Amino acid sequence: MPETGIATAVTSTRTTPAAAVERLWKRYPDGTVALADVSLRVGAAERVLVTGPLGSGTSTLLRILSGRSVPTRGRARVLGVPVHLSDPRSLRTLRSRVALLDGALHLPGDATPLEALDVAAARARRPGRRPIDLLDDIGGLAPDRPVRDLDGAERALLGLALVAARRPRLVVADDPWAALDPGQGFAIGRLACRIVGELDAAFVLAGRDAGAVDGIDRAVRLEAGRVVA
Repeated sequence: MPETGIATAVTSTRTTPAAAVERLWKRYPDGTVALADVSLRVGAAERVLVTGPLGSGTSTLLRILSGRSVPTRGRARVLGVPVHLSDPRSLRTLRSRVALLDGALHLPGDATPLEALDVAAARARRPGRRPIDLLDDIGGLAPDRPVRDLDGAERALLGLALVAARRPRLVVADDPWAALDPGQGFAIGRLACRIVGELDAAFVLAGRDAGAVDGIDRAVRLEAGRVVA
């Protein structure tokens, strides 16, 4: 029976991988090949670091895993959704289930962390902790300070708190702490691994330094769009 993306159930269990891509290719209109024959499986609660130099294809792979892009060729199934079929309804459903960390908050400047977390918690599909308790647990973030006044580290902490409030099944992070100093990036990466573990979710993090994150289960390296290690 042929696959259909319409109304595909978004699922993630201990026996079903959060993501599985097979022989994946991505070619852009200008002819650039960003991914070439990539195959990868991510367990339901696995934490995977994807590394590679600039232009290696890490960002393209994460955009596909988050439902923001579709492959040119090959198969990609994420949380039960066949991304390669490019069905708009299923991709919208997938994007609502995947938390994307890319360093941007997309919040009004006058919003406060607590207000943003209240909205995220109200939209969560799984019950979780109260937003104020999340802020207390993460620490280092005033609940009533406007977003426009937050520095880089504080914005990164708020991004993690929003992930915890949304309670997704998959968290995809595209080098979101690259602008922070190495010590801050390491600490926030370690905190991210803890938070995602508590959510019992899968975590795919793109970064250039395989040793920069403590708590990762496995590392995969891309070069020129191919898995090399």
